[in-house]
Amino acid sequence: MQLIYFIGFVVYFIGCQYLVEKEKIPKEIMDSSALKLILGGIFVIVLSMVMGVLLSIAVPLVVAMTMLVASIIAGKYRKVFNEMERGGKI
Repeated sequence: MQLIYFIGFVVYFIGCQYLVEKEKIPKEIMDSSALKLILGGIFVIVLSMVMGVLLSIAVPLVVAMTMLVASIIAGKYRKVFNEMERGGKI
């Protein structure tokens, strides 16, 4: 059973990275400030914790939401650092 979770999370992680790299995430999310993005991510993770406990699927749901939020935050910073390397905004 744990191997199925691992394979599922690997596929899910690749899907999250695809969404971020191909800019399928809404512009409002990617253009928000770092503080709003991180606070929103914390809110989503806490909300998934509550929903996971109520639905008895806490661990997979929290892990999935954490992977999605982490992919979005990493994608935003990667985009900003790429602009900085090209001499863009600081």
